[in-house]
Amino acid sequence: MKNSFLQKASPKLQRRIPEMNDEFEDLVELNKVLMRKQLKSNDELQNARNELIIEIIRYDDEKLNGLRGEFGVGAYNAVVTALKELNEYNPSGRYVTSQLWNYEQGRLATLQEGVQVLLKQLKVNKRKWGMM
Repeated sequence: MKNSFLQKASPKLQRRIPEMNDEFEDLVELNKVLMRKQLKSNDELQNARNELIIEIIRYDDEKLNGLRGEFGVGAYNAVVTALKELNEYNPSGRYVTSQLWNYEQGRLATLQEGVQVLLKQLKVNKRKWGMM
């Protein structure tokens, strides 16, 4: 009895397999699209969150204006730049973090630039130690 049911159902199921495979492939593609959309939305949300976290520097701040009056525009600009960098590179707290810095170009150094400097220093030290 079970075999006859399976034999009758089998051709129907065999005809549905390609249709179900197509449905499955469509669902996989839909899942990929939705995942990309979710990642994009998450990135936008994180960017918006980071913008909200950034402290707005109040240029009419009493302490900043006092600094400008007492030490001049150069000191004022240095402090404003430092505050902006603290907020940009370390928004979760005002603790010191080490950064690779390219002083020649006045920007953060890339990892590649940092490795190049280390290799250069290694060569210099090898020569000093007589290892080359």
